[in-house]
Amino acid sequence: NTELAQATKLYGEKDYAGAATLLTTILAAEPTNVSALQAQANSYLALKDGPKLAASAAKLVAAEPLNQWLARHVG
Repeated sequence: NTELAQATKLYGEKDYAGAATLLTTILAAEPTNVSALQAQANSYLALKDGPKLAASAAKLVAAEPLNQWLARHVG
């Protein structure tokens, strides 16, 4: 997914807000894309945006209940 690669690049450049925005667009088309959900949650974590992080984490739990990212970062 080219957009996911671009979002990952933005995250790597510490453009967390840009990454989160692009990931929101990706997730509008693919709401259960686990990679995009993880990347979005990481972006919100870096932005220290608790409410949006919680919303992303909830979607991630719904899409993949045994996700290891959640075990490390939320649980």
